[in-house]
Amino acid sequence: MARRELKALEKNPVYQAAFITIRETLADDTKGLGKYASQKFKDELAEGLIREVGEVVTAQNPIMANREKLAAYVLVMAKYQVLILPPPAEEEDEITGLRGKPGITGELKAYLQEIAEKDKDIKELAWSLENPTPQNLYEACIFKYWVAIFMATVFNNTRIALEDHHPSPEKDWYQSFVAAMCAWEEHNYREAIGLPDVLSTQDNYGPIAALKYSTFLDYMMSGAKYPNFEWEEHFKQEQG
Repeated sequence: MARRELKALEKNPVYQAAFITIRETLADDTKGLGKYASQKFKDELAEGLIREVGEVVTAQNPIMANREKLAAYVLVMAKYQVLILPPPAEEEDEITGLRGKPGITGELKAYLQEIAEKDKDIKELAWSLENPTPQNLYEACIFKYWVAIFMATVFNNTRIALEDHHPSPEKDWYQSFVAAMCAWEEHNYREAIGLPDVLSTQDNYGPIAALKYSTFLDYMMSGAKYPNFEWEEHFKQEQG
């Protein structure tokens, strides 16, 4: 991309939000993708992201185009997030704030090998490794998570640039969406390997609680201005 074109793009607030996130993440050589990904991988990732942001900016409905991309990456992120969360007994800090929310336990890390035998994506990831030891598989899941959370963060920040958020951060829907998708993904893994359904014991909907949490995605993709509010209100009325 020519320097002049790049300068023009940087004036657009949506592109600006993406550029800032990309630079902050990929230029940080102290952790994550910035430290462990190859320069070639980072360059290709950044180029692909800028193309995707361009698709959002030029879409007929940029907010919904952005939500589609955000949803896709949050779903991937959630799939790996629940596998790498440290259990309460580990010394590693739990920095996401997710563990302890309904259906999210940090217990799945200990079952990674069993999950790799049942879940198609994790089985394929294990197959891709030259030496699929438990540690190597765990590290591969971490790398997949880094990529997914990076992508999700870019489109969450472009979401904010598009003003598709609540002005009060505590009422914004993004973190609620992430937590709901993590609860849904953990439920799926637990069902696959025969672990107890934790979510059913923590929610009044019991055995169909996981289905309830999965519907957050539907509210988000319905175009509701505040999906968390609509989702919560719906289920309050259902129970009322």
